Amino acid sequence: MNINEKARWESEISLLTRQDKVEGGRNGAANIQAGQLANRTSYLKQEVEAFGQMVKSGEMPYDSLQAAQNAIDAGAIPETGRFSFRSDDASFWAEEGINTNGVATRTGKRIYSSQFIAATIIAGNDEAQAVTDGLSVTLTGQAFRVIYVNNPQNAREVIYLNDNNAAVQILDIPSRNTFLSMQTAVSSLTEGFDSSFMVRDGVSGFSLPVMSPDGRVIGFNESGGVTVSHVEIPGMDAIPERDAPFMLPIVGSKTNGVIAVGLNPDTGEIMLRPDGDTIDYIGERLGDISGGYLPPSTVRGGYEVSAVREKGDFYYATVQERFSQKTFDAKQKKDGAVNTLVPDRVAPVEVRGLMSQSNGVLAGDTPVRESRALFPFSALSFRERNFAQGGSGEIDGNSLTEFTPLADAASQTNNNLPATMTAFAHEYLKKEMGGDVPGQVVFTAGQGSVAMSALLPGTVNWKNYFSFLSAAKRIAATYGRNVAQSYVTIIQGENGTNYAADFATWADAITPEIKRVTGQSSECKIVLWQITGGGNGYENGVGALQLNFLDTRDDILMPGPMYGYPTAADRTHLNAYGRMMMGECQAYMELMIANGMEWQPFRMKSATRNGKVITIETGLPPGTVTASRDSNWMPDVPQDGFVYANNSDGVIAVSSVAYSGSKITLTLASEPTSTAGERISYGLNNSAGAGWAWYGGKAMAESNIRSPFNLLGHPVPEKIRHYLLRERIGVTV
Repeated sequence: MNINEKARWESEISLLTRQDKVEGGRNGAANIQAGQLANRTSYLKQEVEAFGQMVKSGEMPYDSLQAAQNAIDAGAIPETGRFSFRSDDASFWAEEGINTNGVATRTGKRIYSSQFIAATIIAGNDEAQAVTDGLSVTLTGQAFRVIYVNNPQNAREVIYLNDNNAAVQILDIPSRNTFLSMQTAVSSLTEGFDSSFMVRDGVSGFSLPVMSPDGRVIGFNESGGVTVSHVEIPGMDAIPERDAPFMLPIVGSKTNGVIAVGLNPDTGEIMLRPDGDTIDYIGERLGDISGGYLPPSTVRGGYEVSAVREKGDFYYATVQERFSQKTFDAKQKKDGAVNTLVPDRVAPVEVRGLMSQSNGVLAGDTPVRESRALFPFSALSFRERNFAQGGSGEIDGNSLTEFTPLADAASQTNNNLPATMTAFAHEYLKKEMGGDVPGQVVFTAGQGSVAMSALLPGTVNWKNYFSFLSAAKRIAATYGRNVAQSYVTIIQGENGTNYAADFATWADAITPEIKRVTGQSSECKIVLWQITGGGNGYENGVGALQLNFLDTRDDILMPGPMYGYPTAADRTHLNAYGRMMMGECQAYMELMIANGMEWQPFRMKSATRNGKVITIETGLPPGTVTASRDSNWMPDVPQDGFVYANNSDGVIAVSSVAYSGSKITLTLASEPTSTAGERISYGLNNSAGAGWAWYGGKAMAESNIRSPFNLLGHPVPEKIRHYLLRERIGVTV
């Protein structure tokens, strides 16, 4: 006889007491406890079998699809057997899979997770509680919706996002009644339009005609224009043939087809065709004008100008510079001795003055390569002269009587002047880099083969400089203009006995005197070109002193090294192309500052060595993104101009130089044996040789700005280049 098992969970198990008799049978005390245990065992067996079946059947999710594949490989899931696995997509809790020829394959069936399903809360009168309930059943990042039904006629639905347990409303769906109200309002508005206007179809000449209440037909016509009352904004095919190549019409007459207002797409200028009454009206109110606008022929010099008018002692005209394409008003003295047109501006005329030794004045044996007055309105100098050689004595400032367009005439000089090239580059670059045109007055005062002391206050060169500056202020006043100077440029590298002290004296005196003479309140900065190398091409120490001034004085700016550019055959003076490149670099610096950039020249900042590899970190000029090697302009120099040395090993050869971003990486031929006095020199160690390679190295940072002089056809690099300053820095291990 066996126990009759029932698969159920007994809540308790009987315990035999001392008084119980041990009896058999269905109700025997010994069998009651055994039956309860048997029932529980049967229940557990049933649960275990169900769990096993659930795993085999796929009801119990595997941890991943790969885990299911492992089960197939182990024979736990038969062919075509289905199973579930936990999804790797947060939007789903589990996915269904199938054993297909021994491969775990998704069927596409999924069970959505709570992150995917938005909870729905039905709001009664307590709307705030509904939002609180929604937050309580969601997690951050989940959405829930609340349906407001306190007024069945205006029920609406709002979608909220749980954002760190704060409800953010992201969608509000209005009720049906609200839509009906909007539809009624739109219908009323449409009826209002229909009662005032009527769209007409089939009107000849119109693609979208509209009839106004008074019966006039207006709207878009088939020519592409727009007709309103008596005015037509014509389409392109309605333009008279004489205007078609030059003018985009803006307003034309419906009566006679004449374009009254048009736009020239090439220049961006507006053409206005005034009638006789308008011209008379302008003439009456401007004063000193007889008959309104004068014909262009009244402006002397054959300048191409427009909108010429006369007022007081001047002719006024709208002018445009050919190369910068800047357009502005200028004025010419009616009875003047020159034909010059000076920009008519409230801003002061900008003075560009340069003090220099021979590399800023006439020196070198190369001819002038650019002799045109490229900017006849905005780059000016004096009719009598634009430079003074101190060796020829003092000039009389009163002998400077008028402004004329700036140019380096081949008959007057044997080289282009850096000040002229900088002024031209400055005006040309405004086309791409922006900038107003107040006009420039340009001059140079200097003397070759002199020390810094020859430029100090009281010297001939100092007096000549301020004779130019005083004359600029005096002549500008005859045109109703003031003057101001933002930069004074100095090019001086002779090593006198007191260079540092003399330069400091000059710098302390020059800018206060400029402000006194001009009367300007704005500051004037000193532009100092670095010069390394004496007359024999070897380092003379001046370059390091100049860098010290750059690092210690707030009034000093340095565009770069002067000897980064080609020289004449004498190997001391830059040739005309070198001066063009020099002028571009300084003009680029000035316009970058005008555009709000903080200027820094291309310069070594630090050097770190790891074994044989030295990494040099550089400071890049604004507008450049990487250091690179000049491979098509500068002649080759050993090791690109870099030299490594220490106190024990001496000089160790550099086997390779690489450029990337702001870093220059040197690889030495052998690892140094000492860290004492480790240093890197650049551009200081090349001895005299053919051409001008002896002056420096190959490191540069190229901008994306096109070279003005390259655009003018001169054989200089296509884009403006900034060369690395020449100096010696320590190396950190």
